[in-house]
Amino acid sequence: MDILVNKKLKKWHRPELYTSTTLRYPAPKGAPTFYNNNVVKSKIVRTFITLDEVWDYKTNEFFWDYKIGEHKIKLEDRYYNYDWYRVRPTGVSFIDYITENANNSEEVLLSIGRYERELFDDVITFDSYVNAITKIIEYYKELCPNIVYIEPCNEPQSSPFGGLTIDEVVKLYEVIGQIVKKLNKKHNYKKPLKFGGYAPACGYELIDSWELFLEKLALLPKSKRVIDYYSFHVYSTNLLEVELYVLRHNQKIKELGLPSKPIFVDELGFWYDSPEISANLKNACGTVAHLINTARLNNVYAFPWCSWHNPEIQMGFTQLIKKDGEYIITPNGFSIKLLTMLNDYEMPIACNRHFGAVATTNKERTEFSVLFANTYDVKRKASFSFIGLKDGEYNVEEYVIDENTNNCFSTNYNGKLTKTNEFTLTKEDGNYALEKPCNPYSLTLWKITKKRDIKNGTQVKSDMRNLNNTVIMTD
Repeated sequence: MDILVNKKLKKWHRPELYTSTTLRYPAPKGAPTFYNNNVVKSKIVRTFITLDEVWDYKTNEFFWDYKIGEHKIKLEDRYYNYDWYRVRPTGVSFIDYITENANNSEEVLLSIGRYERELFDDVITFDSYVNAITKIIEYYKELCPNIVYIEPCNEPQSSPFGGLTIDEVVKLYEVIGQIVKKLNKKHNYKKPLKFGGYAPACGYELIDSWELFLEKLALLPKSKRVIDYYSFHVYSTNLLEVELYVLRHNQKIKELGLPSKPIFVDELGFWYDSPEISANLKNACGTVAHLINTARLNNVYAFPWCSWHNPEIQMGFTQLIKKDGEYIITPNGFSIKLLTMLNDYEMPIACNRHFGAVATTNKERTEFSVLFANTYDVKRKASFSFIGLKDGEYNVEEYVIDENTNNCFSTNYNGKLTKTNEFTLTKEDGNYALEKPCNPYSLTLWKITKKRDIKNGTQVKSDMRNLNNTVIMTD
């Protein structure tokens, strides 16, 4: 693959800044702070609140600081069981969960769930539901002013989340959207609430349902709909899937006259929901490849699932685990760390579809980073030529994540993302080149730094004032 060093640069829209959490296995107190300090500080963190834990519709009591996942009533006494069968409490209170995540992210997305079946089966009234949701958003918005994005439901067509029809989803969307609108008017928040959704499950295989939702949304009077963003989920080994979904979405909203707004792929994964240790590395490689592709799409932001989850059921997705009282970063977590090490401007790569590869530089084009994800179960040769790179001496630092390297499940793990090699960039056929046989399911990052220029066969120190580096950038 040819990296075109002197071509127009494009601002790299950093895909690692969007984080997902879970209430099914709440992260212990301290985990969001550890994640912030050792992986990345999130621009937006996706959080959840479960209505049947914060509000008892029978007594109209609110439990603002409930212990997440601890049963107040027996499962058999519930009207609908939702996803309780997968919940494992960890002793975390909701206020600790929401405030620590808010303190370690610029903004918070709050996804609201449960009681959907009770609402649509007439067990609770719409008035009581609206009053409760209003109080809940109001209370936690005051507690955490950087709660900005409100999502009305999560994967609602799935039976663990209510098994709603599209008509029910649209009604829920309309109702909670109006609550958000009224709260903004009432409080004139410094950071106004924004509303969107509806976070359907799976991905492109459910695109027909997504388009039906958009069609029904378009039928609502403008005064009855609030659209600040759209959200959906993708779990797929097909690295085209997000792009295909976004393409169909954009075609549909144009046809329907709906507004163009940011798209949140607010759950993204490559591999499957698995307790197998090997699934973590596979998901790390594929999710990075997904994120690289998503970063190139206009106004699309992806939230990899998930910063912390129960390793007994989702080892494949979790970015952190805990062992002997210490937080451990998995290959999935280190893969996000690699993304933070890229530079701010993307250089074009001349090949048909460079899935799993990105090349970046700084404004002066004196530092370069190349990231390559092997998403296959065979060795693949990474081969890059730097076309137009000025003669000079370039130092290369290499970081690898694979089965045996920078992997907490191997014997070589030391707790930190460790450099695996260092060498000088070589010249082949007149161009500087990088080549490496990459192990199955592996990630490799090369950090390249210019040490000195070479002119007329003589080495001279680089002088930033003498570099002719006119840069044309696009957003």
